[in-house]
Amino acid sequence: MKFTQPQLRELLAAQAVPVWQWQLPDALYETVSADYMLANWSAWIDALRLNGPALLTQIDLGGGKTRTVPRWLEEAGDCDDAAMCCLAHGITGNWLHALRGGSRVGRCRGLVYLNAEPRAENRGRSGQHAMIWFVDHEGQYRAFEPGDGTLGTFTLNERMTSRFGLAA
Repeated sequence: MKFTQPQLRELLAAQAVPVWQWQLPDALYETVSADYMLANWSAWIDALRLNGPALLTQIDLGGGKTRTVPRWLEEAGDCDDAAMCCLAHGITGNWLHALRGGSRVGRCRGLVYLNAEPRAENRGRSGQHAMIWFVDHEGQYRAFEPGDGTLGTFTLNERMTSRFGLAA
């Protein structure tokens, strides 16, 4: 689906996201799939493996499984570094795609700062936090946690405490 900037603002506002002050610089936006978000994250992790392996660590997923994720310190506020770098990787791909004759629109995804509520879905993260938001092909506002490469949803309080958003 595609949305003009005002239509995207209206869609997000209808889902209890206070977007009127968000930065939405493009005139036209295109929704993205959950698979797109996961593929972008995996490509970003692969790029870090090659260019910055010290920025990676392993987390225990249980059952003897682990996942390579970006290393960040909650007390240092590194969540915004991870979110911006992951988003920038996707923006670079979008730019290359446009230069090669592909779609020349913004994507319905970006950075958001909010007050996270601790729960199993977000590995207990709480307080001020930065994540990536996206709108899927069904028009739903969704959460993506670049700190561990997981898809999720925002609670109503997280939506209402979103104090800065950016799309690209």
